[in-house]
Amino acid sequence: MLASVGVYGVTAYLLAERTREVGVRMALGADAADVLRLLVLESVRWVGLGVAVGLAVTTTLATVARATVADLVQVDVASSAAVALVVSVIAIAATAVPTLRATRTSPAVALRGEG
Repeated sequence: MLASVGVYGVTAYLLAERTREVGVRMALGADAADVLRLLVLESVRWVGLGVAVGLAVTTTLATVARATVADLVQVDVASSAAVALVVSVIAIAATAVPTLRATRTSPAVALRGEG
């Protein structure tokens, strides 16, 4: 739960900082759906990379821990996959919400930095 809140907060903040970029794209004629698609796909790439690295590190550390500590249970793959899925969905939602807000803002307001 704590990881989900952290991922949502950081992702939403970083996307909110790009409001001016969204305003420029919209002022130059980009469609709101295209801007949303661009930013969500970019976020999906980063989330995918983060999940892959996180799962690799978790598996490696669990293997090392099992080799050094007696009677440790094996990593629960279903739990790891569920956590990765939940964090991924939250990160995508954290991308979509500020982006939708920015695309609904007037490009002039977004460029002034008031939106």
